[in-house]
Amino acid sequence: MNVQWIVVTAVGLVVVAVLGFRVRPPRARRVPAGPPRGTVEVTRDLPEPVVRYHRALGFDGWHVPAVDTFVLWGRAWMRPARMLRLPVRFWSAHRVGWNARQRLAVTWYGLPVLRAVDDYVDGHGRTRIGRRTVTGPEIDQGENLFLWAELLLVPAVLAVRPGVRWQSVDADSALLRVPFGGGTDRLMVRFDPDTGLITECRALRYRTPGGPKVGWYVWFERWTHGPGGWCPARISVRWADQPRPWFVLDVDGMATNVRVDSDLEGVRQWLPSTSTTSLKETRT
Repeated sequence: MNVQWIVVTAVGLVVVAVLGFRVRPPRARRVPAGPPRGTVEVTRDLPEPVVRYHRALGFDGWHVPAVDTFVLWGRAWMRPARMLRLPVRFWSAHRVGWNARQRLAVTWYGLPVLRAVDDYVDGHGRTRIGRRTVTGPEIDQGENLFLWAELLLVPAVLAVRPGVRWQSVDADSALLRVPFGGGTDRLMVRFDPDTGLITECRALRYRTPGGPKVGWYVWFERWTHGPGGWCPARISVRWADQPRPWFVLDVDGMATNVRVDSDLEGVRQWLPSTSTTSLKETRT
């Protein structure tokens, strides 16, 4: 009887533990947008799909709202391994075009049990998971692409950051060239031919330090209109050699021109004094 009781108890504890990772975290408190800051004029030589996108968002094709800061938040499912799916709370803050911080927290019954931070500032990226920190050129490139994939939602970045430019591809696609290191990187962006809104972007991105670049796909799904304007209801991220997305974010909100000092506090403290040429890993 004692053995049976121990087995039943052990099985019950395992079930309780597993079920905790099936509970989504609560929604974060909505952040109201800051006061309008007028409009800015972007370059007039935009590809036609980009002009349609700006108009679909409710803007003049070349005059868009001025945006200094931007936040986006939501709840996600993350697959770090094929048979493992974890609930995640997600928060992203930008000083538009220059630096950003993404905060992620894996939750159990809605409570955070593992925290991660992705930073990008002055051309350098950093990933911190728990006490493990990773930097290096592959991280720099990956974090830069992540930053610009989110900034597709902020057309004003064209007027804020020098070196950003669109190139024509076809009637429903355009290439976005973004600053990186001493040169540029690029994202291919596709637009819905009916709505004009973005449907996906793709790029070649490092997945692992020391490995080759891999196709990286980001889908902007089910756009909705809320207090802050048009926003994708879901953003999915997949590697080209994997059958399904490894990160699926249900967006709860986005806001512009808000205070991000507390979010970005300390981002520059870890900035390398010299550029890195190989992976660096530290534990604290």
